[in-house]
Amino acid sequence: MHPHLSFMHLDKLFSKIYKKRIVTIFAFSLMIGLISFFTPIHLIWADTTCNDTSDQCIQSIGQEINQLNTNLQNSINATKPLEGQLEAIKVQLNQIQIRLNNLSDQIGQREEDIKVREDKLATQQVLLDSRVRAYYIQSFLVNPLIMLLSSNNTGDLIREMTYSQATTAEDQRVIGSVTLDMVNLANEKAKLEKDKASLASFQAQVDKNAQYLGGVITTAKAYQKDLETKIASLTAQQQSLIAAKSGNFNVSVGSAALADDPNASLSGWQSNAPSGSVTVFSFGAYAGNGSNFRRNGMSQYGAWARAKAGQDYNAILQAYYGSTPIQRSMPATINTDQGTMPFETQYLYGIAEMPASWTDNNLAALKAQAIAARTYAYHYIQSGSTICTSDHCQVYDASKGANPPQAWKDAVDQTKGMILPDGVSAQYVSTPGGYLDTKGWDTTCNNGGCLSGGAYDSSSPWFYKAWYSNYRYGSGFSTCDRNNPWLSQEDITDILNAWVVYTKGTSDDQSHILPADNCGGGSPYSISQMKDRANALGGAYSSVNGVSVSQNGGGYTADVTFQTDRGDLTLPGFDVNCSHPGGGCKDFWTIFALRAPGNISIKSRLFDVRIK
Repeated sequence: MHPHLSFMHLDKLFSKIYKKRIVTIFAFSLMIGLISFFTPIHLIWADTTCNDTSDQCIQSIGQEINQLNTNLQNSINATKPLEGQLEAIKVQLNQIQIRLNNLSDQIGQREEDIKVREDKLATQQVLLDSRVRAYYIQSFLVNPLIMLLSSNNTGDLIREMTYSQATTAEDQRVIGSVTLDMVNLANEKAKLEKDKASLASFQAQVDKNAQYLGGVITTAKAYQKDLETKIASLTAQQQSLIAAKSGNFNVSVGSAALADDPNASLSGWQSNAPSGSVTVFSFGAYAGNGSNFRRNGMSQYGAWARAKAGQDYNAILQAYYGSTPIQRSMPATINTDQGTMPFETQYLYGIAEMPASWTDNNLAALKAQAIAARTYAYHYIQSGSTICTSDHCQVYDASKGANPPQAWKDAVDQTKGMILPDGVSAQYVSTPGGYLDTKGWDTTCNNGGCLSGGAYDSSSPWFYKAWYSNYRYGSGFSTCDRNNPWLSQEDITDILNAWVVYTKGTSDDQSHILPADNCGGGSPYSISQMKDRANALGGAYSSVNGVSVSQNGGGYTADVTFQTDRGDLTLPGFDVNCSHPGGGCKDFWTIFALRAPGNISIKSRLFDVRIK
């Protein structure tokens, strides 16, 4: 037997540590449960659809934020005092586990010892049977009368009696010893089985509650994390609405469709651009030069999104033009720069302005496009002008005209003779970047507060894109031998130094603010010359370590603030009161257009600046 293996010590250990702590754990669990139970679930998980800039909407979001903050603080208050105790409990449970492991090892050794003793007792059992039989025979033979009659003399008699008594005593001792060992072995085996059962019970209890402890604290932390995420989301939404109401707001684009050139996309910049590089992303596709960005009429990607959302072509046209179509008799032919051709059955069949695969909701987007294209061309016919077949007017593809895709042909045929009313401009653009000058915000919330995820054209690969080509990407368009739009620290500080020289220098200085790589020709200051000139005019910039941008409710970038080695520098983003580029404008857009290297440019009045 091994008295030190008794489970009394283990039971006392549980009573002192484990059973005492479990009350605390239960209380903690109950507190977390009560907090979760009494928290208004509709406030925690509500999908706030209020996105307008009304006071009621902003106040509603504020009330939800306050309630969530209260819930969060209650959870933290319930969790914090117990976190230290939970760590101590885990340590103590680990100690118990170690003791249980030791006991398990000892029980295993005891099982081996008992097996050896069982094998020995099996042999002794055979000897015991022989001893018992001999003992009874000897007891019968060791009779003093028989021994006296059979003995030849007194000496032999005494010797025989002494030997017989000794043999009998030894048999008694052996029989008693073996019998006692068998009884003890049976008792030990019974005790071992009891100890093994107790050990298994304790083991299961420790494992269960160790898992429970981890689950309780994990649940509490997950609950708090969910609240923090929801609060952050609602706070950002509220701030955007407040800013939009006051005129300016901030927008954060976490992801965007891949541009036609990966290096021009947000994901390409995040993956490949060097640390510290700065990139300007335009909201919307290229649509004109200078201040004429032509964000007018219908958004083609927006029309597609509206079709996928269930809007028919009448609803789409109403949204973008404020009118639904009327029926008119159309001229038979149209004069184009490719010659005169049938209007409805060739020219319109060949319009290559929208993918024929956009067939959602009974061709709604294609029908809206067919009506807009028919209206646009009809005005040329009415004025007697020849319409061009490039994107300076609207694109006509002769091969498509001869063999139109069935969906596009159906859209033209099913809207035959339909045009927008007189006086309605039929302009359209692929990707205006969430804002149209003729409509305002083209977003699900009707303001800029949900621009990132709510712009109808956000699925376009040109919705959020950096530009380093003079027009678009592909063969025949110049990039000045650059393969990305990323600006190094030297590049961006050079642009800031150009702003210093442009705003504080002479007209002669301004004539040298051209791309330093001489991509634009002329006689530019070198980067070192620009820095020296900026130092002479009050101080040059050497590094940028942060940037923030605010957007205006009118669909343009209001301010760009750079965190530099000389402190914060805030520049107007796009000055709507200036002509671009030049003309004395002192905004970031103008300076960037004049000085950015290569053909890196900003293609929209609404843009974002990022530093990696």
